[in-house]
Formats: sequence, structure tokens, C-alpha cells
Amino acid sequence: ASARRRSSEAEARLAASEREAGGRVESAAAAVEEAEARARAAEAEAEAARREAARAVRLAQSLEAELGSQSRTVASLEREAADAVGARVAAIQYAEELREALEAHTAADPAAALLGIAALSGSAPPPPPPRRQRTPHQPPPQKQQQGQRRPQTQQRTQRQQQQQQKPRQQQQQQQQQQRRRRQPPSPPRWKDCSRPSHTSQTSADTRRGGRGGGGGG
Repeated sequence: ASARRRSSEAEARLAASEREAGGRVESAAAAVEEAEARARAAEAEAEAARREAARAVRLAQSLEAELGSQSRTVASLEREAADAVGARVAAIQYAEELREALEAHTAADPAAALLGIAALSGSAPPPPPPRRQRTPHQPPPQKQQQGQRRPQTQQRTQRQQQQQQKPRQQQQQQQQQQRRRRQPPSPPRWKDCSRPSHTSQTSADTRRGGRGGGGGG
């Protein structure tokens, strides 16, 4: 009876140990599965991070290329602005020269001023009507005698010739103005006038020699 009790107790202990071992195995398998799931999630996160990093690199490269193109565009715009400023300064200088020339022509001859204004505006005005110059000592043309009609005829002929020459002068001045517009004014060439050049010395020696030779002759 005691042996039977001992064997039953041993069997009970063995069953308990088997149950305990089975529970441990199951818990270990669950832990392994959980670890595998965590590893798979970490690998997926790492792949997503790699893709995000590659996309960031591509974006940085595109931004760098765009920045380079914008810097080149800014440089070209700066060059164009500098050229435009230079052209504007040249145009202002040219306009000042034209204004001074026009003022000089206005002071010298009003008809030349009209031609200059027409050349600047691009349209030629009609020629002004001829004015009859009268002196206070000269009587009106109705009361002149027959012997004084010949000088008036000569004056009319001269006025007609001047009127015929005015369109040609206008056309020539317009052509000159157009050429000046096309050609920008050249910068002044500074010259050192403190030292006489070889050509001036040679011309001076030639003049001295010519004078001496003439005096000797």
C-alpha cells in the first residue's frame, strides 16, 4: 500500500512538472513570436526611414540645382540692369548734347531750331511761309516805283531757292540725327598734353626749317 501511495505521488508530481514545463514552453514560444513581430516592425520602420532619407536627398539636390539656376538668373539680370543703366546714361548724355546743339542752333538761327525739333520728333514740319523783311526807311511794296521792282524779284528768287533747299537740309539733318541715335557716343579719349608728341615736334621742326629756308632764300 505504501508503494502504491508513493507511485501515485510520483505520478502526480510528474504530471505537475509536465504541466509546468508545457506552460513554460508556451510562454517561450509566445515570447519568440513577439520578438519576431517586433523585429519585423523595426525592419519596416528602418525601410521607411531609408526611403524618407533618399527622398530628402533628392529634394536637397533639386533645391540646390534650382538655387544655382536662380543665382545664374540673378547674375544675368544684374548684367542686363547694368547694361540698361549704361545705355540710359549714354542716352541722357546724347540728349544733353542734342539739347545744347539745339540751343546753339536756336540762338543762331530759329529755322535751324525748327529743323532740329522736327528731327528729334521724327516728323518734318511744313516749311514756314517766307517773311518779307521791311526796313523803316523802305516804303510798302504797293507804293514802290517800277525801277525798284527788280531787287524784289531777286529777293523772291532767292527765297524760292531757299525754300527748295530747306527740304533737302531737313532730310540731311534727319539722316544725321538717325545716325547719331544708332551710334552711341564714344567715351572721351584723354590725352597727355603736358608732353609734346613726336608728330608735333616734327611739324614744329618742319615749320622752323621752312621758315629758316625761306629766310635764307
